[in-house]
Amino acid sequence: EFDPWFNYRATEYLAEHGLSSFFKWFDYMSWYPLGRPVGTTIYPGMQMTAVAIWETMKLIPAFTYKVPKVYVVTRTRRFVNALRKAGLYGLPFIPNKIEYVPMSVNDICCMIPPWFGVVASLFTGLLTYEVTRSANAGIMAVGIMAIIPAHLMRSVGGEYDNEA
Repeated sequence: EFDPWFNYRATEYLAEHGLSSFFKWFDYMSWYPLGRPVGTTIYPGMQMTAVAIWETMKLIPAFTYKVPKVYVVTRTRRFVNALRKAGLYGLPFIPNKIEYVPMSVNDICCMIPPWFGVVASLFTGLLTYEVTRSANAGIMAVGIMAIIPAHLMRSVGGEYDNEA
């Protein structure tokens, strides 16, 4: 499947050359040997969203946040370490510091499907709650959406396609 690769190339082109050039771009590497007028044959929403996220992340300076050694965090670390010693190795690691650095366009394109998959699951649960007024139904809808194969295969990291 080459659609994610083409969509990534289109996103890179949009990030480097801007929206006006993007709509006038004729890509000679696609639809060989004829080429492809990208601006008139693409749904650009996904590419514009990725570039908007990338531009927003560039505005936030890189930072490191040291997790304070408060009672709850210290006790949780001790509890998790005790469970690991007991044989439960799949438990999450509780970090001492949290770092933020802006992501590359490639990383954002790879992460958009899982990010939007989570958002789609949550909104499905909210819609279900709105319709039924049942918190249990909303939670079930989120759970079903999270494991349904059709949604899973389109929300895997790297599946940067229009179905994501």
